[in-house]
Amino acid sequence: MQKILEKTPPHNLDSEMYVLGAILLDNEVLEKISHLKKEHFYKVANQEIFKCMADLHNKQRLVDITLLRGELKKRSLLEKVGGELYLIELEECAPHSLAIEYHVGIIITDHIKRKQIEIATRIIQEAYNANVDSKTSIEELKTLLESENISSDIGIIEPKSIENEIDTLYKIGLQPGLSTGWISLDQYYTIKEGQLTIITGIPSHGKSQFNTNLLVNIANRYHWKFAVFSPENQPIQRHAAQIISMCVGKPFSLGANERLTEGEFIYAKDWIQQHFVFLHPPDNELTIDHIINKAKICALKYGIKGLVIDPWNEIDHSRPANLSETEYISLCLTKLRRLARMYQLHIWLIAHPTKLMKRIDGTYPVPTPYDISGSAHWRNKADCCLCVWRDIEDEGKKVQIHIQKIRFREVGKVGVVELIYDQSKNRYIE
Repeated sequence: MQKILEKTPPHNLDSEMYVLGAILLDNEVLEKISHLKKEHFYKVANQEIFKCMADLHNKQRLVDITLLRGELKKRSLLEKVGGELYLIELEECAPHSLAIEYHVGIIITDHIKRKQIEIATRIIQEAYNANVDSKTSIEELKTLLESENISSDIGIIEPKSIENEIDTLYKIGLQPGLSTGWISLDQYYTIKEGQLTIITGIPSHGKSQFNTNLLVNIANRYHWKFAVFSPENQPIQRHAAQIISMCVGKPFSLGANERLTEGEFIYAKDWIQQHFVFLHPPDNELTIDHIINKAKICALKYGIKGLVIDPWNEIDHSRPANLSETEYISLCLTKLRRLARMYQLHIWLIAHPTKLMKRIDGTYPVPTPYDISGSAHWRNKADCCLCVWRDIEDEGKKVQIHIQKIRFREVGKVGVVELIYDQSKNRYIE
């Protein structure tokens, strides 16, 4: 019992920082989160900052870092909350305000849990107090506990509260995602923030190269930044060289015809710095939870818009004894979907299929998400499913991209597209 009471109360400082940063980014979100109060925050500094923000907003004043700093200084709180450096950190930690309600939900839920712990602790203390009628005390505290349980309406959304968002959808319609860089593929698959794409395919059929080329296209067109966890593409400097080659469209290797020039190399090094970070955790941190935590840091610190896990098979999948493989995969994919929605990322997860039986003609069939080991959840949980497949006997370098699942029709549709791998440019072309 004592060990339980000594544990740190539930809280999430990342969510608290995200909410404060999102307010600095867009003051209008304060209207959406009017149910959030100072006492809901766990960190005292965050309580004071939020109170200052709310007071400024109620006075119809702009809530920016300059006015906030001045208000905190006037209240003799600036240094107590961490100084100007902490305010700058808040301003930089929320690349957008789209996930504000999700983070507010986390903050309030943790606050309720802390109140429940506080009330339960009081019940225990009253039980040890001989001068108190324990029956009366427990009844009073049960009433308080029940009132705390029903005081929060987190998870209940009235259409009126999202009226502006619905109006916007009516005016502009359901928009497709971003272009892949291949016009023929865009008819079937586009890139939306907050979604999970599963890519499968037989080893050596070009899954990783296709995905890398896709990232390069998106970086060039939309200036996204990506975090890439790719143990199969190591050492990292070699992977970086491949990305640089795709960026320039020329070979990297010495002696190659039309090798990229020194000027192009200098440009591409700066370009890759702007658009990529690589995840290379130690062997004891090769779990899905560690990768997710690293991705959260990258979202807050670098403003990444995409995450690549390539491949699933290289992650440490030690699982609790009480979880079946199917349950474990379902749990992992749910965590990734939440990460995508929470931080408005697009996540590409590459997973190898199980060993396939050859067809009568000696070729392999096109794998589907159901052929990935462990669970039908590979298809069920994904927003989009792709398969990269090629005929290894074909000298024309044709590669088929099979679009096997699209959850939302505005994003694309099921179908097949053929691309050609141009070895001289290290790119896929139409």
